[in-house]
Amino acid sequence: MILVIWMEMRRLKEAPGKIWPLFILLILSGIIGARILFCIDFPDNHACSQRSIFVFWKGGTALYGGGIFAMITYSVYVTLLRMDSWKIADMLTPGAVIFVFHARIGCLLTRCCYGKPCSPEFPLAITFRGFPSAAPVSVPLYPTQPLFAATALFVFIVLWLRKKRKGFEGEIALLGISLYTLVSFFIEFLRGDLRILYEVAGITLSQNQIIGAGIFLVALGVYSYKRSR
Repeated sequence: MILVIWMEMRRLKEAPGKIWPLFILLILSGIIGARILFCIDFPDNHACSQRSIFVFWKGGTALYGGGIFAMITYSVYVTLLRMDSWKIADMLTPGAVIFVFHARIGCLLTRCCYGKPCSPEFPLAITFRGFPSAAPVSVPLYPTQPLFAATALFVFIVLWLRKKRKGFEGEIALLGISLYTLVSFFIEFLRGDLRILYEVAGITLSQNQIIGAGIFLVALGVYSYKRSR
C-alpha cells in the first residue's frame, strides 16, 4: 500500500509533507471508526469493554465504519489545507484498495467474516481445521474472505490500468468505490458470520449491504454527473 501511494505521489509530483500526514491520519481514523461501528453493533462483545476497546488487534472491527471515518477525516484535512480533493482522492484510492485486499487476507487468517455452509463438492469451499475459531471447524464454507480479497485485487487492476487515461479528476476514486461496493453487495449474501441484519422489502440485508448500497448510489450519481460535464 505504501509503495503504491509513493509511486503515485512521485508520478503526480505531490508534496510528501502534506500526503504522509494525511496517510497516517487516514489509517488512525480508519482503525478507530472500524472499532466504533463494531462496538455500536455489538456493545456486549468483550472487545468493547473499557479495557479492551482500544486494543484494536484483539476483537472485532467493521470495515465500513473505518471507511466512513476515513472519508470524514479526508474531507476535513483537504479542506483545511486547500488541496485538490478529487486529484488526491484519485492518487490514494489504488493504495486504499490494496489495503482492503490485505485486510481481507487478514480476515481469512483470523477466520472472521466467514461464509455460510456449502456442499463439500463446491470447488471453492473452505474448510477450517485445527484450533477453535469464530468460524465453524471441519465444515465446508463459501470462501467469502478470498472473494472479498479477489474483488479488491480486481478493482486495483482496473484502476491501475485506467489511471493514466481517466477522463476527469475523481474518476479513479469514484470508479473504485462503485466497483468494490457493487461486487461486495452480492458477496455479502454468502456470509454466515454474526452481523446486523434487516428486512428490506422482504429481503434480508446486512448492515454492510445497506451502507454499501448507499455509498454505491452516491458514488455512481457523482460519477455520472462529473462524466457528463
